[in-house]
Amino acid sequence: MIKAIYVVTTHPALPIEEARQHWFEVHGRLGASSPGLIRYIQHHTLFAAYNGTPRPTHDGASIVWFEDIGALLRGEASPPWQAMARDGRQGVYGGRQLFLYPMPFTIAEESVIVEGQTSPLMVKGIWLAAKPDDVSFDEFHDHWLNVHGPLGARLPGIRRYVQNHTVKDAYQQPRVTHDGWSEAWFDDLDAFKRAVSSPEWAALAADGRSGLPGGRPLFDYAKMCIVVGRERQIVP
Repeated sequence: MIKAIYVVTTHPALPIEEARQHWFEVHGRLGASSPGLIRYIQHHTLFAAYNGTPRPTHDGASIVWFEDIGALLRGEASPPWQAMARDGRQGVYGGRQLFLYPMPFTIAEESVIVEGQTSPLMVKGIWLAAKPDDVSFDEFHDHWLNVHGPLGARLPGIRRYVQNHTVKDAYQQPRVTHDGWSEAWFDDLDAFKRAVSSPEWAALAADGRSGLPGGRPLFDYAKMCIVVGRERQIVP
């Protein structure tokens, strides 16, 4: 099974409350019946998170599950998905645009680092990551999974932690912008803040910035996308 992520910025001409309501109540429902779609969850960045650290870079993210890349492409070509795509560009009342394009996007397979139960009330951090150009695919994914992952598992209060590694076949799609993303669940925003203020977070951040041999960075931070929100299920 594969997952795809679409990281969104709502159009600045729209009031954010109106944009979020339309995204959840109209936009998501249009694509819910796309053939092959197994699961679809939206994440809306919490207003209280915008002034926090790390500061969210985007207004939310949609994550969808399909059996494989072929099923994803067929789903995206279907009438329900195409109706959803049109809605994103001109579907808000008065023909206004809902999102800014192009969207950061990738297709990945999931690796669970910390197994645990979650609930829609939990706060979830999402980090969409890209490797530096001088880091190979294999070196990046090996270090991220086997070194960076265990460091993240030590964060205080973390309830579940999943890495999603972009699959090699996905790079045949020219719109793929990143090499994967992490998802981390916490009981609430205060628990998230405590985690990112901890010594364990400092060690995790140090590995991301200089953890590869020779002190090279693991991530290209100029391309990092961050969302801090809660799950809103469209297709559970």
